[in-house]
Amino acid sequence: MNNGSWMNLQANKGNFKVQEKLLDLEGDVDIVNEQGYELKTDTLHIEINKKIATTDSIVHGQGVAGTIKSKGAVFDGNAKISTFHGPVFVTVYLPAKEPAE
Repeated sequence: MNNGSWMNLQANKGNFKVQEKLLDLEGDVDIVNEQGYELKTDTLHIEINKKIATTDSIVHGQGVAGTIKSKGAVFDGNAKISTFHGPVFVTVYLPAKEPAE
């Protein structure tokens, strides 16, 4: 992320390989970004140079758009695509309708 945005990552354990720029997080991994989205999983592998994060653990997510639960995921920061592996369960929050006049 070179656009000035922030992301907070927490976990029970972590291993950072500085030269390779690899970060492995394990145990109650919690990710929150500035837009208010939160993801929780048990493990997360991050390739910092490639801007890719992967997990084969159950993922629980929530934010202003809804909620998601999946069995693993790939987050590609370059393509700005998140791919969730199945089974996937999604709840989408639709905007409230304006009352008719």
